[in-house]
Amino acid sequence: MTDVSVLGVKPDLDLTKLNEWVTAREQTMAPVIGIAKGATSDGKPETAVSFDLDQDTLDTNFARVKLKVGDAPVLAPNEVLVCEGKAYISGALTAVFLVRKKT
Repeated sequence: MTDVSVLGVKPDLDLTKLNEWVTAREQTMAPVIGIAKGATSDGKPETAVSFDLDQDTLDTNFARVKLKVGDAPVLAPNEVLVCEGKAYISGALTAVFLVRKKT
C-alpha cells in the first residue's frame, strides 16, 4: 500500500506560484500523485495535493500544473500525464492536470 500525504494549498495562488509550491514540495517531500478540491478543517476552500511518500524526493523533472481546456488534457509529445483534478487558481476552482517530461 502506498504511503500518501495530502497537503492543503491556499486558494489565492496563481498558476505560477502553485507550480513553484509543487516543485518545492517535490524537492523536500515526494512526487505529487494527485490534486483535488479540498477544504480546511473549518471549511475554507483550498487545493488538496497528494504526494507518494514511498518514492524519493526529486532533483529534476518536476510535475507542472496546467489548465485543462475541454474534456481531455492536451499533452505535448514529450510529456506524460501525472493526474487530473481541480485546483483553486487565483481563488477560482479550475480544472487542471499535471504533467512530467518523459524520461
